[in-house]
Amino acid sequence: MGYTLDEKKAILKGLNIGDIISLVDGREFEFVRMKQTKFIAKNRGVAYNVQLAAFKEVVRRVEQKQFDPGTLKQGDLIYTLDAQQNPVIYRFKYMINSNRMMAENPVTAGGVRIDMSLIKGSVKELEQQYATAQR
Repeated sequence: MGYTLDEKKAILKGLNIGDIISLVDGREFEFVRMKQTKFIAKNRGVAYNVQLAAFKEVVRRVEQKQFDPGTLKQGDLIYTLDAQQNPVIYRFKYMINSNRMMAENPVTAGGVRIDMSLIKGSVKELEQQYATAQR
């Protein structure tokens, strides 16, 4: 079954980082993010700009786990993702309320309030994901 370009764009916009997709040539990629007229996908650790027309179907969706702030101790390293999906590291200080925390940039020592929806996990989890991806 073929999709129109608008349908392909709508499907890709609904994907999460790490979902596995296939292209019309049969290769499988890990979805990273959507752009205006293309999307970024990884194959064997290399990121590619891919045309919308090359998308065929979603092969497998990854399970997105929620980060539990109750596991944090003062000084733990946490990360968010920037616009290019690169991790940005902060040092946890304390919870402001149930959905915001106070953290500091470990390089500049500047304080920053972060909404909990932006926190992707702890740096320990990120290290484990990276080690698994390198195998």
